[in-house]
Order: sequence, then structure tokens, then C-alpha cells
Amino acid sequence: MRIELLLFLSFLALVIVMIACSMPRRPSPVLSSTLFPQITLTTYDPRMVTHVSMQADIAVTVIPAKRKLPEVDISPPRCYRTISPQLTCFGYLYNRATTAISDISLAAKTIVNDDAPSVAIAFSLEQWRIPAGGKAPYRLNMPDSPLASSALEIALENAQFAPATSPKLIFEDRYAEYQQGENSYRLRGILRNESDRVVEDIRLVITLEDETGAITGYRAIDISGFLSPNDSRAIDVSITALERAVEIRHRVTAQAFPAD
Repeated sequence: MRIELLLFLSFLALVIVMIACSMPRRPSPVLSSTLFPQITLTTYDPRMVTHVSMQADIAVTVIPAKRKLPEVDISPPRCYRTISPQLTCFGYLYNRATTAISDISLAAKTIVNDDAPSVAIAFSLEQWRIPAGGKAPYRLNMPDSPLASSALEIALENAQFAPATSPKLIFEDRYAEYQQGENSYRLRGILRNESDRVVEDIRLVITLEDETGAITGYRAIDISGFLSPNDSRAIDVSITALERAVEIRHRVTAQAFPAD
């Protein structure tokens, strides 16, 4: 009787293990629990990379601002069509003014043809401040038409002059590697507060660039809590590029507000 009971329990345990192994698993996030993902590319599954479309065939026109705003140049974006269907575009915005700017937003509109309605959106830059002579990446996500979009118009919607100084945060690279097979870029470093004030609402904006300087990957990360003067925090993040490249380099901008 005891042997039969042991055999039955062993068989039951084997069935439970087989059921658990057969259940689908969600991909695990690749960032620490102190970071909050801002866009869909932050949690990636290498199996999904093959489903990302190549560069979209779309004409882009940069439209002058409709009102007097700080002098800004907008680079024509590189656009991709993904499986959503979604049109994802990356580009840079250059501050040509002699002072810093903030509260920056862009307007975009896709034009398909005379029979299909255009789609227009306004969006803010996730890097909320650009120093004089500096640049910031912009990321445009908007619904894509099942037809090939014939044109994309983009323009500066708003920008305001900002104070010349802001809390000084430094990101120190410790490790960076591009795994071409998985199309994944791993970045580790130390974020340090070199200002004399406690800061909060910390944001990192990370871009990946190919050998031509074009943006092929993007990620904005909010860091919870406070960071005192001279304190630091370890950062460990992975980003999926939308296009494989021979060489990929990264660019990190760290910003924060003084704590009240």
C-alpha cells in the first residue's frame, strides 16, 4: 500500500511539473526595479526582433513654425513600420539659440492620399531641456495606414527659453556591448549627482546611433526617489535597436529637478 501511494505521488508531481513547463512565459524586463520603462521597446523579447519592419519608404518635410519661437533645427527623421501597425520615427532637434530651451513639443501629420484622412498629433520631447547649442532626440509614434504613407510633415509646436543652469548629473560608462545576433545593446554605468542640491524626478534619455549618426534605438527612463549631492546609483539597461548595424554607439542625457 505504501509503495502504491509513493508511486501515485511521484506520478502526480511529474504531471504538475509538465503542466508548469508547458505554460507560456512572459519576457522578463531587463532593467532594475528602480527604473520605470517609458516606451514599448524597453521590455524586449529577442524573438520579436525579426518582426520589426525595416526602414519605411516615406517622404518627410520639415515645416517652419507657425509663430515666433526660439531658433531650432529639426533633422528629418528615420522612420520604421512595425507590426502594430505603427509608424515609429527618430530624429534630432538642435537648439540654435544662445540660451537653453524647455517645454518643447513637435507636431506631426501623415498624409496618405486625397481619399484617406490625414492623421495629426502633437507630442513633447522626453528630454525636457536642451542647453544652448545642444541637441535632443525626438521619438514619434503614430498609427500607420495599411496603405503606404506618401508623406510626413513635422514642425516645432512650442519651445520656451529656460534658466541657464540646471542640476548637474553625470553618467559614467562602465560597460557597453552590442550583441548583433540578438540586436540588443547592453549598457551599464553610474549616475552621479554632482550638484549641491538634492534632486528628484530624474530622467535618463538614451539613444543608439549607427555608424552614420542616425538614431536606431531609443529609451527614456524615469528613476524614482531622491539623489543627494555626491550620491550615485547603478544603471543597468538593455535596448533593442530597430535596425541591425555594423557599429552602434550610445548617447546618454541625464536630467532632474531640485527637490523642494
